[in-house]
Amino acid sequence: MDCSGQGIKSQLSPLFEAGYDIRCVYIPSNDRSTWQQLVDTILPLVNEEVQGVNGERRHLTILGESFGGCLALRLAQADPSLVSRLVLVNPATNFPNNNLVGSLCAQTGLLALFPESLYELAQDILLPLMVKRNRVSTAGTEDFLSPVDFVPAACAAWRLAMLNDDSGLSDDELRVVSMPTLLLTSAKDRILSSLTEGARLQRVLPNAKRVVLPESGHTALIEDSINLAEVMLANGFTHPRRSKAKHQGSSSISSPSPVAKREEAVADDVMDEMGRILEPWRILTSPYISGAENLPMPGREPRRPLLFVGNHTMFGVYDSPLLVYELYLRGFRCRGLAHPGHWITGAGAIFERYGNVKASKFAAYKLLKEGENVLLFPGGAREVCKRKGEQYKLLWKPTTDFVRMASRLNAIIVPFGALGADEAYNIMYDVDDLKASPYWSLIEAVYNRVGVDPENVYPITSLPGTNIPSLVPVPSIERIYFHFSEPIDTASYACNLDDRTQERLLPVRLAAKLGRLLPEFIPRMPSSQNGLRQLRKDFENAMKDERA
Repeated sequence: MDCSGQGIKSQLSPLFEAGYDIRCVYIPSNDRSTWQQLVDTILPLVNEEVQGVNGERRHLTILGESFGGCLALRLAQADPSLVSRLVLVNPATNFPNNNLVGSLCAQTGLLALFPESLYELAQDILLPLMVKRNRVSTAGTEDFLSPVDFVPAACAAWRLAMLNDDSGLSDDELRVVSMPTLLLTSAKDRILSSLTEGARLQRVLPNAKRVVLPESGHTALIEDSINLAEVMLANGFTHPRRSKAKHQGSSSISSPSPVAKREEAVADDVMDEMGRILEPWRILTSPYISGAENLPMPGREPRRPLLFVGNHTMFGVYDSPLLVYELYLRGFRCRGLAHPGHWITGAGAIFERYGNVKASKFAAYKLLKEGENVLLFPGGAREVCKRKGEQYKLLWKPTTDFVRMASRLNAIIVPFGALGADEAYNIMYDVDDLKASPYWSLIEAVYNRVGVDPENVYPITSLPGTNIPSLVPVPSIERIYFHFSEPIDTASYACNLDDRTQERLLPVRLAAKLGRLLPEFIPRMPSSQNGLRQLRKDFENAMKDERA
């Protein structure tokens, strides 16, 4: 909202290298122009730049962040023929609904009456909500971290009042903005509801694509890990003067036989709904994601299906929905394989709504063949229904079917580890205890009647902090950790799928990757070292078994 251009400074060099000639709109802090006056002032300047030398018309990409996003949309509305593309970063559209406190300040006009000392205090309180300090180097924020100099109280009050005026940005009015639009929305924006607003704009703008920045805050462009030029290139916004062929094959993973591009089976609005439902749980468990840099580039061409393979934790519900959502935030819609027993209880419809399918012998094969990304837990129900002493233990079946499937369909295998959930439950009675009880014959009969293996009986856990058994598993709150290892490209293995010896090489490599994954976690989870060491031991044993 400072309109000083400071937020783009760290992005200038990569954008120049990408071939962009950059102009910055600077609005003085004493300027009290309305939206229409700003548009009338800026359009002639932009038109002059677009004409270029010798009358050769140049392509124009308008980048707008927050307040600037509202201005960018109004410029595109005023002269659609002038603008080739839009890039909007956490746009402050629909401000009255996305920031109730800011909207109230704008309506009352109290902010303009703040004395300088009180205003500085308010800025100090607000700044951590805007900027994620752990993602920004001090050198990159020397200018930005003194916003009082750029936005005095009177100026801030005026611009908040402008944001409160959303005239011209209704759904019907935005539908005329038909040029390609890239929406960058931060998942951890504490100023605006950027994920929700980005989803709305994606539905309304005819030619918009949304990209979620999963770890970014409101001021994403000043963060060290954000390279705007790379994000634009990865999402098809190559500079018009540069050959697209130059950038093809930028992903480290090649493909001799790509999968045809198709519409995702899990829609954005459904996943956004899932995010809203999970938000309280996400805050409580604070998922820690590491190894995200190992994930293949979303939307890469040629497109290939991904098979995410990892360990299942106890009961499966503590962390699996969050894993699916965290992958979605990073550009991957995943289809999970849910146990058929969920359809017996009536919960199957809920699983289906969020992209899961009933597990069957060929379910994963069909999904991968259609180009879907699949989330696979080789341990299945047995790993969900752990027994005493099996915390974090891998209970994979001695089979390589998923490797054969991935190889046949040219899929990329992404190994991952999930930690934290097994510590949230304290088992009081496992299946062995139940077998010794007088009720086992009844339990066994019920499970056999519904077609579920009695060996996969859920354990009975205690209420957190007590020794009171609970038939409904109630977890304690433990932080969740996900780690992604380097992907395995099945295309790089020219193995004969009919040769079992060659086929077994891939599981060994997968186990090796997951074995190397664990030492990285041990220093980060001091309370879980025993469980992690056990998990690593299980991986190493699996590797020995495969080599044998």
